Amino acid sequence: MRRVSIKNIPLEHRLSLLLLSALFLTNRYLSLPADSAWVDFAAGDSYSYLAMAQAFPSLPAADAVLPFHHSQRFFFPYVIGGLAWLVRVPPPHAFFAVAVLAVLGLVGVFHGIVDRLTPEPSKKMMLLSLLILNTYMFRYYLAMPWMISDLAFQFWLAVMLLGLLRESPGLTFAGLLAAALSKQTALLLMPGAMAWIWWEWKSPPRNVRIWQCVGVALVGTGVYQGTGWLARAFSGPNINVDHVLGLFRWTSTAFSFQEFFLFALRGVIGFAFPAALLLSLALTRTLPVGWYRKGRLRLSFLLAGSMCVQPFLGGPVITGHNVTRLAMLGYLPLLVGLASILGETPLSASLQRGLVFVTAFSLAIGSFHHFYSFLGMLETERAGRFAAVYLASATLLFLGSLALQQTDNSRRA
Repeated sequence: MRRVSIKNIPLEHRLSLLLLSALFLTNRYLSLPADSAWVDFAAGDSYSYLAMAQAFPSLPAADAVLPFHHSQRFFFPYVIGGLAWLVRVPPPHAFFAVAVLAVLGLVGVFHGIVDRLTPEPSKKMMLLSLLILNTYMFRYYLAMPWMISDLAFQFWLAVMLLGLLRESPGLTFAGLLAAALSKQTALLLMPGAMAWIWWEWKSPPRNVRIWQCVGVALVGTGVYQGTGWLARAFSGPNINVDHVLGLFRWTSTAFSFQEFFLFALRGVIGFAFPAALLLSLALTRTLPVGWYRKGRLRLSFLLAGSMCVQPFLGGPVITGHNVTRLAMLGYLPLLVGLASILGETPLSASLQRGLVFVTAFSLAIGSFHHFYSFLGMLETERAGRFAAVYLASATLLFLGSLALQQTDNSRRA
């Protein structure tokens, strides 16, 4: 029998285990009874998902009047409720177990994605650090696992991205279907997914790709219509249109530049670290010539941008402080775009080692969220201080990356 040794585990897998262990050990875990005020503030949707889970094996009562856009996401909360009913555990415990499995599963799928985009372990470690240590990626869902629909969407989006990279219709359609059952935001994935199939897939003939693009449209719209039809039985009126017109209505009635600036900053802050790394590589001309014209990068950014559109269109009144969480639904496609460029960028071994360290170090500093990490304090006024620390850490990555590349260029010269 072959002996298992840690030396036989690839470096990037060992790093993932280390980072995930640090994440789980340093996260804050809330309790519904003890922390209800904070759940009300940061994750009010949780009560709708719990109500749907607790209704199993029946549907929620007609007089429950859950918000329509929450009710459309009944599938995964209902499945979790079924699991809790089968094993006789309280639904909140089942939500936590599924959230942990979803985090582990998503990291596993992301390993498959980066394996296809770069063979170099150091580049994989940079990308895995950007995924696991970004404080806006996993900490929120571990602290409040009842917000499972967002995390399920992230997992199935990763499956869809892996399917697109592999030119696998099965994985692509399974990921899109499950993502659509998780959140209505999957409608915005359709243009990017169809463009990817049409421009990047090489093996299917043209007529097959046409039908595959039609299939993407049918899956996305079909799930949206089907879940909407079922949700009418136990929800309030459909106000989904408010989530795409809120910004225009607010702009025409109560526009404030300061409020809009803070709203926009909250929306983009989660992307600071990959932006810092990409910008540093671009400024030093380390990236391949014409890197910004690469088709896979543009398609990845199209998918990422489409995820960010809806929360911004909701505006400060409808989306509010949720803009960071909702915009981060586009984080995975952004990382795929970055990975596709890194995979084509020649970097010396010493530079790669330095970039791994500065990336993980700066992210680790910025990972201790003022609320969702155990070092945090349950005070909303600390948000501004944490944002400053987070952006300073991203600046550290930018400057450190620049210094490493300049040193490497001098050494080679």
